[in-house]
Amino acid sequence: MSSKGFLEFKAIGDYLYSSCDTDRTEPTDQTHNGCYRMKVESAPCGQVSLCAQVIQDDKKKYTFRKWNPLKEHVPYETATDADVDEDCGGTWWCYICKVVNFCMDKLIEEVVHIISEKSESADDLLKQSDDFVKKAGMIMRPCAIFTCMLGFFFLFSPLVAVLKWIPLIGMLLGMIV
Repeated sequence: MSSKGFLEFKAIGDYLYSSCDTDRTEPTDQTHNGCYRMKVESAPCGQVSLCAQVIQDDKKKYTFRKWNPLKEHVPYETATDADVDEDCGGTWWCYICKVVNFCMDKLIEEVVHIISEKSESADDLLKQSDDFVKKAGMIMRPCAIFTCMLGFFFLFSPLVAVLKWIPLIGMLLGMIV
């Protein structure tokens, strides 16, 4: 870091601080332009449980990668990420599909890559993963239904406001919204 104009790191609390401010002789925890703050976290050494796919690389060394049951026998360099769902065509609804697919791919990925800091069986790790997916579904479904209803309300509110000018139809629509 000193070759790039930064001071050496100094541990203050849970953070490491450095600075490129030439007026300072040592880093402080005060924020300023050129301040560099980094937090380092580590897992304790000891027994670890891992649920992933073991593969052999080009140099005949073994390593781990995410396990996707649909892509078990793929070459070493090939990604095993979950496939993206197909879009629904060339309409404006595709934008909505893409947004939903993006959110679901980031929140709940369809591959197995679980690490636990204690000794557990594979069945326990997979059961914990299944429980997480069930809880996430219980939270996301009501939120999605509420958001959908709110979206329809916002979508049709301007139309109802315009139609309120028609005597009979406007009165009926005004009572609904």
